[in-house]
Amino acid sequence: MESTGTTVAKRSFGRRSFLMGSAAAMGLAALAVNGCAPTETLTESKNETVDAPEEQTFKGVCRGNCFGGCSLKIKVREGKVVSTTVGEFPEENYNRICARGHSHLQRIYDPNRVKTPIRRVGERGSDEWEQITWDEAIEEISTKWKQYQQESGNSSIAFMAGSGNFGASMYNYPTRLRDKMSASLVSFCYDNAYFYGNGVAQGMGEGYNANEIKDIVNAKTVILWGANPSEAQPQSWHFIMEAKAAGANLITIDPNYTIAASRSDMHVTLRAGTDNILIMAMMNYIVENNWIDIDFIKKSSVGPFLVKASDGKFLRISDLGVEPTKTTNPTTGAEVIDDPIVLRSADGTTGKIEEISDPVYEGTYDVNGISVTCAYTLLLESCKEWTIERASQFCDIPVDTIKKLTEVYATSGPATIYQGFGPDHYTNGHKVYFTLCAMSAITGNLGKPGACCGYEWTYAGYLNIAKPSLLAPKGITPGPILPSPRIPEIVKNKEIEGKQVDLRSLYIWCSNPVANQTDRNAWIEAFNGLDLVVVADMAMTDTSRYADIVLPVLHWFETVELMAMTSPYIQIQEKAIEPLHESKADVDIVNLLAKAMGITEEFDYTVESYISAMFDNPSAEAFGLTWEQLLEEKCVRAFTSDPYIHGAGGVFPTTTKRLQFYLEAAAPHVVYGQTIDAVKERLPYWEPPTEAWTETIDNYPANTQSEKYPLIYTTERNKMRCHTQWGHAPWLLELYSEPVVKINPQDADSRGIKEGDYVRIFNDRGEAVFKALMHSGTRPGMLIVPKGWEEDQFKKGHYSNLTSRAYNPACPNNCYFDTLVQVEKEA
Repeated sequence: MESTGTTVAKRSFGRRSFLMGSAAAMGLAALAVNGCAPTETLTESKNETVDAPEEQTFKGVCRGNCFGGCSLKIKVREGKVVSTTVGEFPEENYNRICARGHSHLQRIYDPNRVKTPIRRVGERGSDEWEQITWDEAIEEISTKWKQYQQESGNSSIAFMAGSGNFGASMYNYPTRLRDKMSASLVSFCYDNAYFYGNGVAQGMGEGYNANEIKDIVNAKTVILWGANPSEAQPQSWHFIMEAKAAGANLITIDPNYTIAASRSDMHVTLRAGTDNILIMAMMNYIVENNWIDIDFIKKSSVGPFLVKASDGKFLRISDLGVEPTKTTNPTTGAEVIDDPIVLRSADGTTGKIEEISDPVYEGTYDVNGISVTCAYTLLLESCKEWTIERASQFCDIPVDTIKKLTEVYATSGPATIYQGFGPDHYTNGHKVYFTLCAMSAITGNLGKPGACCGYEWTYAGYLNIAKPSLLAPKGITPGPILPSPRIPEIVKNKEIEGKQVDLRSLYIWCSNPVANQTDRNAWIEAFNGLDLVVVADMAMTDTSRYADIVLPVLHWFETVELMAMTSPYIQIQEKAIEPLHESKADVDIVNLLAKAMGITEEFDYTVESYISAMFDNPSAEAFGLTWEQLLEEKCVRAFTSDPYIHGAGGVFPTTTKRLQFYLEAAAPHVVYGQTIDAVKERLPYWEPPTEAWTETIDNYPANTQSEKYPLIYTTERNKMRCHTQWGHAPWLLELYSEPVVKINPQDADSRGIKEGDYVRIFNDRGEAVFKALMHSGTRPGMLIVPKGWEEDQFKKGHYSNLTSRAYNPACPNNCYFDTLVQVEKEA
């Protein structure tokens, strides 16, 4: 095969001059798009009437991972998008748009958009490319993949997505090829502590783990725990403000002073990484004051379940000599064993759950010679050591503040805990969410209007209507699942947990791991150890720049699409404009790759036929929705209740149908052959962050690196970006033009740093340079960096160079805040 040989010149401008250059180019592009390009000469007006170009409006939906799912009106003139404005839902209170939503045309017409397939010709990261054809790209990729399969096995090729596009076809379709090829799947491990801790405790329902956001107005107390929704979820902020206006107590729990904290009635500042200590102390105080909901504990939690001392499992009828019932699953043919859980009444009677109407919920008993303890008792024992006084010492919160916080939450209900991702970003984070669910359960603040614990991240569309999982290829043998923080080690050592994985190629879509994964330098080293990195993206991201081949992907408005997540509505994205340049849909790219790999069956879908097929299932039929109907109505409410209440009636989507604060069979969130302490994971516990622990308290010594690197590094959501998306939109860069760090004046003064100085943040993993902003709301000993920047926007380095890949084996995760650094004035 002969290359076209068209060379794309290396960029010759500097990293900082890029901002001004792209802004100027975008300004000219915007003029042209809007029909305002200057003419060769100015002519005298003849007062002639000129008909305005016809304007069309299309239904759109914003589908980055900001939990928005906002409806858009896309205005098009002469085949070009000229503006995006707020779209309409049947419920007006969900109509919203942010600055990002208004700025889509700057991504569509970005002069640096990937226009054709390109192949690297220089060193990785050098930005030296040559243009190739689609045929050349597909042939090169498929030829090498076949070689790797033959030499190193199917697992040598891995597929990796992120959260850059929640369109149903674009996000899901490439996994079908991964399945058919028995390739590896890289689990991106973003926010896993949140998903794991909540998932095992209260299950995944239509609103994931919380009531529908509009229900928050029914709460009398709202706690923003590790959350700053005014910045991170601006589309939801007005609901919270409406709850406050209706009389709700608004409380923020965050080490730092945020905009949300400024609007709160109470701001509880705690030491970073000590959230679970605070929760367990609150639970002790709740029990001490008898602020518990006994009825909820008995009927809707695992509290009355009897845990055997011998193995930590729940007592079942088989333990009492009764033979379990055996049936056959009519779909899979697998044997199903029904071995019901046993409860005990106060008079000693035992029976199945439905047979014991008033079970004991605390204490230790002997049942037929078997020693058992109620799960609720074990819960209290796990929290017992964390008294309010001890929590005050560890959390750096006054005793009276903890008492007041607890009393307001437990007695001024119904209460909602609005979870954020702050605790998620430490290695001990998964237990924070798990224990928050436990506290909500013992106070009965779940399963009713105004009472929940989580963040409504709608899955209703996928659960009730459109089911891409039903369209998985048949007859597959899936390859291994690889946790993303381990990829650098896997590439280097060619194994994980003793299992050979000779990883040689990565196919990446909807993701920018070089910018967003922890320990960026290790990822670049891993890329250098791979034979072939393929990125499918519309933008030249940090990851694109380190690829071997980059494939141009459509912008969201250039194809029809389905959005079935993050809002209460399942929505259609209408095709507003024709694809620009040589861009293709992910579905079409995967079909080309499948054909080149010799896979001819099940890869002949178009985007629309694939989406339409998602509706061919009994759930959609029962719901009464077809693809044709959605095409006509544009958006349909996906929840089966209004408002959706998670755990309504005390029934939760867990294996026990109850809120679970005890796990009889704890398992890892991402399974790859690792060993975990399953006994420890059954109940709440606290251990310090792996790295971000800078003080010795009791028998918990400061991290050994804390003397050299005494500051805890954190990031915050940047309202002008969704992770790194929109990072180069000129309009938004006018407001946030370069990377900054918020530093407490106390920490700045001791280092001779002043407002506006450029500072170097560093540790043994890497460095980055930021402009310093004095911020008294930043807790001393911490730094805050608004996120969303890429390599070409830093004077030097990159903030992802600083972060650590460490995690708890039970919950593989990118723990961004579990990072120690030092800061100094840039020379």
